[in-house]
Amino acid sequence: MGSSYSVEVAAMNAMMGFIVMIVFVCLAGVAAQVLLGLATYNDAKARGNNDPVMWGLLVGFLGWIPGIVYLCLRNNNANRLMTCPQCGFVHRVAEPFCPQCRVQNPYSAPFQNPLTQQQAHRAKLLLIWAVVAYAAVIVLTLVAVFGLMTSLAGLAMY
Repeated sequence: MGSSYSVEVAAMNAMMGFIVMIVFVCLAGVAAQVLLGLATYNDAKARGNNDPVMWGLLVGFLGWIPGIVYLCLRNNNANRLMTCPQCGFVHRVAEPFCPQCRVQNPYSAPFQNPLTQQQAHRAKLLLIWAVVAYAAVIVLTLVAVFGLMTSLAGLAMY
């Protein structure tokens, strides 16, 4: 009777440990998604994107697929070409002056953000922390599964 009780207690402890690890994995996963969404938001702000909140929410809630779409589209507006009204030289719309005649480009205003450097740096830091959180999710998952399998293998011996 004593050995059956100790096996049940050990099984219960193994399951509780597994559940705690799953909770930590879920929390780390949510933190990683939030950090990834914030990184996308700050990157979009730094690049003069019209919808940084939309991109931050999409990536934060839906994950890597909208993040990949954002990476493909993030420079489209700044890389559009325009013709200088003064000299006719074709250049990027984000350039504040025409490279040929140095006349000011009024269409570059959305791309001239004084906080660009800070927002780009913040985006990089948040992306690094998001990757660290994703790595923690992977490690915690492996530890939880390995721990549960080891506990169950130990219980099978009884």
